[in-house]
Amino acid sequence: MKEYIFLLTLSFPGEDGQTVIAHIRGEKYQDLMLVTDQSDTKTNGKGVVINLTVKDINSFSDKALKFDGEIIEGPIDRPWNA
Repeated sequence: MKEYIFLLTLSFPGEDGQTVIAHIRGEKYQDLMLVTDQSDTKTNGKGVVINLTVKDINSFSDKALKFDGEIIEGPIDRPWNA
């Protein structure tokens, strides 16, 4: 079984100086953005954020909704180029 190691690439602090976003990377194209839920500081692991690269984000979003996909937020541009 292969062991995966992820290293911190970038981190972004919140207003209180605590990390709110951590970009970690394993091998090529193994990137994870770990984002805290700032609305509820008592709960960890409430969900997953998946970032995709597509040519037309609005049509991709519309298609997900047609197949009963649940979009909690977005599409939205982020300051970290996602």
